[in-house]
Amino acid sequence: MKFVTPLNEATCKQLETIYHDDTSFQRRRRAQAILLNNRGYKIDSLAAIFVCDRDTVSAWLTQWEEYAFDGLSDAPRSGRPRKTTITQDRQIVRTVERHPQQIKQAAVALKKKRLI
Repeated sequence: MKFVTPLNEATCKQLETIYHDDTSFQRRRRAQAILLNNRGYKIDSLAAIFVCDRDTVSAWLTQWEEYAFDGLSDAPRSGRPRKTTITQDRQIVRTVERHPQQIKQAAVALKKKRLI
């Protein structure tokens, strides 16, 4: 059985705020796992709740113990940055759907919009 060091009220409030308001799904998920573990939920129960491997939950708890709030965030990943935004991706899909049999025309339309 693995449990986080008991949390004080201020830390619980900060974790609650992250759980309810943070823009990152992973940070919200990990904050909730820390709060539930603090309330007595075991790793196997948390793995079932979050539908993930128990080793993943154990890693979340270890990251919390070692890095506190910094441990809730994902580590930087390799790879190039996106070239388009999600909004631009939707525009590209809509344009290609309008010209599904004429990809060259869709490419010309996208170049005019400066999306590719």
